[in-house]
Amino acid sequence: MKKIMFALAVAVIAGFAQAAQVKWSSGTVANGFADENGDSLANSTAYTLTVMLWDATGTTKLDEMSATTANATGAYSGTFSYTAAASTDYMISAVLAKNDGTATLEMDKAAFTTAASGTKTLNITTGANFASTGSKWDSGGWQTSGGGVPEPTSGLLLLVGGAMLALRRKQK
Repeated sequence: MKKIMFALAVAVIAGFAQAAQVKWSSGTVANGFADENGDSLANSTAYTLTVMLWDATGTTKLDEMSATTANATGAYSGTFSYTAAASTDYMISAVLAKNDGTATLEMDKAAFTTAASGTKTLNITTGANFASTGSKWDSGGWQTSGGGVPEPTSGLLLLVGGAMLALRRKQK
């Protein structure tokens, strides 16, 4: 029994020795990460960043986490709780959404390889430590919505249409 427990302990220790930690950062205003108006997100609580860790093919979600407060430099950051395998390919994606639902910034899935041991730190805005360089945020930028405000001509068309119907009825 002692030999089995010892072998199990060695296997667990070896497994942890071959594990990698994945840290991520959205970037800062200094390297181009800003809100939809181009302003810094420093200490902001108006947005929520959701970051997802995927397998190498991008089909199986392994972990997801959200950050609701940017730090003093306007960046969101975190560490996945998923214990990644060393020297293995993974992908991450992210969505930054304004809490009132009027603006979103998305990131397509981007590939990276974990370190042989230790921590892999990814920067979404600069592209640091990804398989390819450059910003991973959608090149189309922020997507904004007007919040359900109708077109000004819609009311005018309704008024004109109603007046025409009333004239038609009056003539008969």
